[in-house]
Amino acid sequence: MKRIGIVASRIAKGDLLFYNAVVMAITLTCALILFLLAGIPTMLALLVIGYIANGASPHGLGQDWWGVMSLCMVALTVMVTGFALMSLVVNMKFRKN
Repeated sequence: MKRIGIVASRIAKGDLLFYNAVVMAITLTCALILFLLAGIPTMLALLVIGYIANGASPHGLGQDWWGVMSLCMVALTVMVTGFALMSLVVNMKFRKN
């Protein structure tokens, strides 16, 4: 997380408003990449497990897996949002040092 501030300070070169904008942009980009890298395999794995369980079960569990997928994606969203907020709190500056 500290590297975000280092990169932003090199890009901004002393401009505090631009520094904060760069910190937000880098944090958003990292959060989106993290969400996609963790979310796509999770979603695919849950889809495969759901279809296998639906085919093997005589009662049909296909509709029940959508709730599990939604819960997993919401949990991933909360974790990535927490990471992004921590990164912003650590790297945002409100006055020059």
